[in-house]
Amino acid sequence: MYRNKYDSVIDKSKLAWINSRARRMGFRRQDLDDVQQQVSIALLQFTFDPSKSNGASERTAITAVIDRQLRKIRRTRTRHIDRLGCSEDLPTDLQDDYGLAGVHQARHATDIGVAMKKLCPTARAICEQLSEGQSINEIANRMGVSWHTVNKHLATIRECFASVGLSELAT
Repeated sequence: MYRNKYDSVIDKSKLAWINSRARRMGFRRQDLDDVQQQVSIALLQFTFDPSKSNGASERTAITAVIDRQLRKIRRTRTRHIDRLGCSEDLPTDLQDDYGLAGVHQARHATDIGVAMKKLCPTARAICEQLSEGQSINEIANRMGVSWHTVNKHLATIRECFASVGLSELAT
């Protein structure tokens, strides 16, 4: 059985349950450690309340929490891949787990560095959070600003990236 730092806090059967659900949703074996950590945090924050369960059992409620977290992880990774773009044209043996090839990364690293230096610190922070797969609303909540403010910075980021020839990354 897999052991991690949550073994003493999360029941081993729940860890096996997380692994089982993750494998059904298409997560690979090497992803399970990260998935377990993220889902375990959500399970630690969850408390079952039978009066609010609408007749569902605790097992059903826990399965719903696990599945919701797994879908969230999958969406975040998909958004990350979509934002990176341009990797579909490269051979699949050059692509890593997130769809960005080392060749592609090396080609744009210098241009991205130039574009990032042109950005103000706030726009740079937004750009970094976008590269981590955060949504506009998540970024706004983290920074304590409205999503309108984040969108205004995104327009600046797009212009800056387009000015150094990275218009394909500015979408």
